[in-house]
Amino acid sequence: MAELSTEELRIIVLMEARAKPRLRNIDGLWRRPVLGHRGATPRPGSITEFIRATGLLPPGEIDHIIETAPTQLIAFQAAQAVLPVEARTPIARWLDDFNRAADALRMPEPMASS
Repeated sequence: MAELSTEELRIIVLMEARAKPRLRNIDGLWRRPVLGHRGATPRPGSITEFIRATGLLPPGEIDHIIETAPTQLIAFQAAQAVLPVEARTPIARWLDDFNRAADALRMPEPMASS
C-alpha cells in the first residue's frame, strides 16, 4: 500500500465510501478482517481503515472524502447518464477535479525550525 500515490489512496477511500451503503456482511474491499492467526498478517476488512491506521492519508482528509465525495460522484454520474454517450464527460475529469480539491484542502506541512 505504501507504494501507492496519494491520488490512488484517495480513490480507494472514495470507492469504499461509494460502495458502503450496498455492502452486506463485509467491511470493505478486503471483505473481512484478518485476525493474524496461523502466521497471517492482521489487517482490517476495510482498506480505508488500513490507510487511516497506517497514516497513509491524514484522518481529516479521509473523513472529508467519506462525507462529501460519494454524494458528488453520484450527482456527476446521474447527470452524465441522461446525456448521449458522445456528450458525456469522462470520469477521469471528475477524478482530476476531485484530486485538485483534495490537494487544496490539505494543510501545508509545518516548516522545520532551524
